[in-house]
Amino acid sequence: MKIDKLIKYIFYINLVVEFLSLTKLPIGIFHTDYFSIVVFLLNCFILFYLLRNKMSPMRVNLSFVIILLYVLIFCFSYRTFKIDWSALLLVTFVPLITFHDESFIRNVLAIKVSITLLIMLLFFLGVVEETTLSKLNTIGHSVGFFHPNTLGSIIFSIVCDILILFRNKRNHLHLYLIPILISFIYIFYKITYSRTSMIMTMILIACLIFKNILCSFKFNKTTLLASSSLIMILGTSVSMFYSPSNAIYVKLDSFLTNRLYLGNLYIHRYGFTLLPKLINNIVPAGWWSSDALFIDNNYLKFVLSQGLIISVMIFIYILYNIFVNQYTLYTGLIILAVLTYLIIEAQGFNIFLFTPLLFNYISEGTNGNFLERRANNI
Repeated sequence: MKIDKLIKYIFYINLVVEFLSLTKLPIGIFHTDYFSIVVFLLNCFILFYLLRNKMSPMRVNLSFVIILLYVLIFCFSYRTFKIDWSALLLVTFVPLITFHDESFIRNVLAIKVSITLLIMLLFFLGVVEETTLSKLNTIGHSVGFFHPNTLGSIIFSIVCDILILFRNKRNHLHLYLIPILISFIYIFYKITYSRTSMIMTMILIACLIFKNILCSFKFNKTTLLASSSLIMILGTSVSMFYSPSNAIYVKLDSFLTNRLYLGNLYIHRYGFTLLPKLINNIVPAGWWSSDALFIDNNYLKFVLSQGLIISVMIFIYILYNIFVNQYTLYTGLIILAVLTYLIIEAQGFNIFLFTPLLFNYISEGTNGNFLERRANNI
């Protein structure tokens, strides 16, 4: 079996496990980190194997992985914390899945849709429970997934993959798809009432409508890098200056269902530190419920739990991979949409859920010599 096929099969298997972990299936193996540990170690082995071909992009990525491992070992010797495996899988899968193969994204899309339909079927058969949440004077349903917003994230993810699948099709076939997608999104919005997911998904639909125009322009590297940096900085700091006396903050916080307030609550409880630490969910006394309050902001959650050193390393890694690639305005906007989405949903740097984070895969003719050399050598 070619190494490239092996990498993609590993990705598919991990995709299935990751998606099932987002459900309420009463099977413990899907909700543990053991599988992520095995896949990470296997990816490292493959990176070492590919390094034998003296591929410089592999050398850069492997060097980063080695440095990151040294930092993690040092942190473990200093204090107890929970590793964010989504970030580690990101740093290994990004260099491994590099050149565009339409069958790959078709398979990813088919797996996501199949599992979503399967879990919904199991829910209607009474095998899987759901989570309900009061939203907008109505009830949002998760239909077998962990949370209504989790199902909203999955719908956003599926639309992202549809946009990637159509990125190189210059005909107008995608225009016939738009009414179907809008109807699809509306139905799931009525189930989940996930407003932020719906708004971000509609932004993706707008990109699809103007795809032919957007694909004809290159996204300036400096502009894309600056936009990505601003999003990550904003995501980390947006809750720092929250004040109930600030009308803009209060209005925005109301729309984001208390995400800014909760972020500020966690900042005051745990604070920013150089090294990682264990973060426990806050259960406030005398607030609207006795449930634990979660940080629905991936950047803030990551920085608070993983520490500034590891967080800055991951952010730099993301920015590096954005900078060394070239994107059309179409693919660049998809990346920015995902990075923005991570401000309002804490699903981790999950490349299985957010495949646009496979930066090299959706790039346009980047590292052409490297990709051609890899295709010939594997």
